[in-house]
Amino acid sequence: MRRTKRELERRIDALADEADDVDVVETPPLTPDEKDALDAAFDPARETPDGIGEWLTDTYGLTPVDEVVS
Repeated sequence: MRRTKRELERRIDALADEADDVDVVETPPLTPDEKDALDAAFDPARETPDGIGEWLTDTYGLTPVDEVVS
C-alpha cells in the first residue's frame, strides 16, 4: 500500500500527539528487601552456561542442549 507524503505526515503528527498524552510516573526507590529480591532473581550464576543449565534442570526438568548434543 502506497501512501502519499501528506498521509504519512498526518500519521506522524497523530502519533506525536498521542505521545504527548502519555504521563510519566516516577517510581520510588527500591527498599532494601526489594533490592535483595531483585538481586536474587537475577543471580549472576544463572547467566553462565552451567548456571543456566542447572537452573533449567532444577526448575523445569530440562536438559541443556550442549549436554544432549555431546
